[in-house]
Amino acid sequence: MKLTESILKRLINEVLQEGMKTIADLPEGVFIKIDGDLEDVIDIYYADSNGRPMKYENDSKPYGSISLDLEVQLADEFPCLHALMVAYSDATQGWGPLLYDVAIEVATMKAGGLVSDRSIVSKYAYNVWDKYNSQRGDVEKLQLDDEDGTLTPDDRDDDCLQNISREYEDRVGISWEESPLSKLYRKEPTTINELFSSGKLLTQDFNL
Repeated sequence: MKLTESILKRLINEVLQEGMKTIADLPEGVFIKIDGDLEDVIDIYYADSNGRPMKYENDSKPYGSISLDLEVQLADEFPCLHALMVAYSDATQGWGPLLYDVAIEVATMKAGGLVSDRSIVSKYAYNVWDKYNSQRGDVEKLQLDDEDGTLTPDDRDDDCLQNISREYEDRVGISWEESPLSKLYRKEPTTINELFSSGKLLTQDFNL
């Protein structure tokens, strides 16, 4: 079999998917908590039964968190379709995507959807966004414009800072508007509903 670029991408994606954790992988006593007790931040993290963040033990145990800002940077000028924005994320190998799914669903329920940080995105986080953009049929992708309104000059609502998209344009060789970081993501709350029905969701300080 000739190893074409498309086959290589498929093989890499299969390997990545094998390492991604699901709700069924959550050990007994481990939950996902959505915490909105701060005025301008929503935190989503792995927690114990008392809602306390799980401490890092080793790479095989669930550990991680995502913080969402309620507004993007310079939201008054560049509202990004009124999205929430990832301000911080960290997780052990394989446990990040489940938190991202919850984050996108929360952002869809509470605002216009979810976007990446507009100025700093790690290589790992870029790969997560790239997967949502190219592989997840259950996730809606909306193209955002740039600061100059290049794509939709008559619509300022979709204008968005594209610093990070242009930075990765140089790194990966695709134009900013093709970048997974140039888009807003929306998703039906299937993961949240499954977490709730399985008793794995904690929301004491947050109203869905």
